[in-house]
Amino acid sequence: YNNNNNGELIQNNDNIKTFNDIFEHGSQLDLKKNALGSRKVLGKDPKTGKVIWSDFIYEDWETVRRRRLNFGSGLQYIYHKILGKSSDDKWHLGIYSPNRTEWLISDWAASGFSIATVALYDTLGFETTEYILNHAEIPILVTTYDKVPKLLKISDKIPLLKAIIVIPPLIPNPDLAPSAFNILKEWCLDKNINLFEFAEVEQLGKLNPSPKRIPKPE
Repeated sequence: YNNNNNGELIQNNDNIKTFNDIFEHGSQLDLKKNALGSRKVLGKDPKTGKVIWSDFIYEDWETVRRRRLNFGSGLQYIYHKILGKSSDDKWHLGIYSPNRTEWLISDWAASGFSIATVALYDTLGFETTEYILNHAEIPILVTTYDKVPKLLKISDKIPLLKAIIVIPPLIPNPDLAPSAFNILKEWCLDKNINLFEFAEVEQLGKLNPSPKRIPKPE
């Protein structure tokens, strides 16, 4: 706690030892307070072509806690029931996305189930994606729609990737109609990769709740 005049750290909180502890402690301080805010695209200015954004729309901590648990349970269901992996495995979740609400929910969900996260960034260049996915042995990746075709084109070089979870686009895209998603899903299955929408994974977790695997400091 930083509550003295010279700004020095004067006291530890003995209950906070892991990233999961930080979330649990902070989120329970006031479950009705705003936690995450995001804006939606309302359309484009007909004169300038610029995107018109809504005001921030917030989710409170209670909602975020529920989504975190559902998504984490959904990850567990995919890993164990769909991919057939051992419940004793320690594995990495890849996150390849710009800053989004879903980025944080994915990361927080992983921390509640002792899953390490590995971030991939466009600034590193797509050529590093293959290296990172293989080096970290990532079986499940959370990403955006535009990354999926690129990943499928190198699927033979990333054989350990078995599931992709896509985040909905911020800007409505008519090319992503249900039929287009189904085509993309079939393409993934042809490459022996399962494709899920983010909300679909949350629903899987809601229907198949899994006990958290709380990480220890060591």
